Amino acid sequence: MGINFVQYVWRKRIEAAIAELTTTTDPLKDIIQRVGYLDTPNFIRKFKKETGHTPGQYRKLYSHKIG
Repeated sequence: MGINFVQYVWRKRIEAAIAELTTTTDPLKDIIQRVGYLDTPNFIRKFKKETGHTPGQYRKLYSHKIG
């Protein structure tokens, strides 16, 4: 795979968070907890480093039409 276990778990959490951000209107804190992360500010910082956007910005830019 070319990545270690910690990187693999982080990648899976990002993918799960992206899926929920773009398909639900659930609060960010709930999504972060569901993907297995407890430190919301740290998750947001790492998410932005990975995607170039905060989770809120990402949701606004890429969410499917909900509702």
